[in-house]
Amino acid sequence: SPTKTPTSVLVQNFSFENFEENGQATYCCASGELTGAVANPDSSGTINQSPHCGKYERRGSSKYDWLVYTTSAITDASSYTSGQNMFFIDIYTTAPIGSKIMLTLQDSTLLSQNWPYGRHSRYRAYTSVQNEWERLGLVYISSPDPNVLDTSIDNIVLQLGHNSLSSDVFYIDNLDSYRDGNHITLTPTRSPTKTPTSVLVQNFSFENFEENGQATYCCASGELTGAVANPDSSGTINQSPHCGKYERRGSSKYDWLVYTTSAITDASSYTSGQNMFFIDIYTTAPIGSKIMLTLQDSTLLSQNWPYGRHSRYRAYTSVQNEWERLGLVYISSPDPNVLDTSIDNIVLQLGHNSLSSDVFYIDNLDSYRDGNHITLTPTRSPTKTPT
Repeated sequence: SPTKTPTSVLVQNFSFENFEENGQATYCCASGELTGAVANPDSSGTINQSPHCGKYERRGSSKYDWLVYTTSAITDASSYTSGQNMFFIDIYTTAPIGSKIMLTLQDSTLLSQNWPYGRHSRYRAYTSVQNEWERLGLVYISSPDPNVLDTSIDNIVLQLGHNSLSSDVFYIDNLDSYRDGNHITLTPTRSPTKTPTSVLVQNFSFENFEENGQATYCCASGELTGAVANPDSSGTINQSPHCGKYERRGSSKYDWLVYTTSAITDASSYTSGQNMFFIDIYTTAPIGSKIMLTLQDSTLLSQNWPYGRHSRYRAYTSVQNEWERLGLVYISSPDPNVLDTSIDNIVLQLGHNSLSSDVFYIDNLDSYRDGNHITLTPTRSPTKTPT
């Protein structure tokens, strides 16, 4: 994730495919059926307001169903494996939460032999919603054929609902290339809408276990141990020496962890998407575990739910036993009578609505703003290397 003080800039290079205008990739073929430029199934939200998108009907008899584009726009694929460039795609699907989205870069001249020949690199994301749009960033995971040159890529292969036998429909849009304007390695999962240039700027850190942040730990139903050794500082997401270790109370479906803060002076900036919450998570909990954040006015909590709860934000984990950077997406305002200016509590619920006793390592609970004032709904964002 981003460091505790820097500015991080996501800049769109170009669009491979957006179903409104010619992009930098051309549809080739598929094992399922792609219908281009169909009506957007839901243009009312903040993620994808384009009038058109693609409709992909997956072939349920194939676990490794595929969709291929040709392109000459990837002149140096090492910029994607290094994280300097990133792939993003908008997805709306009937498929279950946690469905795997794979993207593979290939050299088609080397595909005469079977896997792994010709496969330069693979990138992965998991869906976290169903029947609504989300913006996914595909994270580099492997290089199956090290003999493929960085300069010889001419195929992009998408696999939607990878390694399943589903016949679900995937609406797709805005398969885009982004770069990190500050040349920080980025591993995002959800990011800006279609507006060409997007800037994520850190406001401050609420909690990072290295220095004093803008929030103070209050209390929890489980047990938080602060400033423990990072369980894995070798990756690109979180290289901090320390983090927090939270042991969830398995007898409580709605286990909670509370911070006090005076740093949220106008909570409407979070509900509107102009500001965003990010957090680093490393957990033993299953993929798809729900992470909830609630803003509260503690003076109004003498009555039960929903009193005092200003707004709620949600993310889902997409990996297990490794760090990921999650952006929490605004979902509701339970008590409309709470003022935007009266927030003094942040409540985290890790593994919300479960009876798990899993351990959650947490770090870098940060506030970001959109430097271009575009509504953003990210899920994973820049790594920790500083500017």
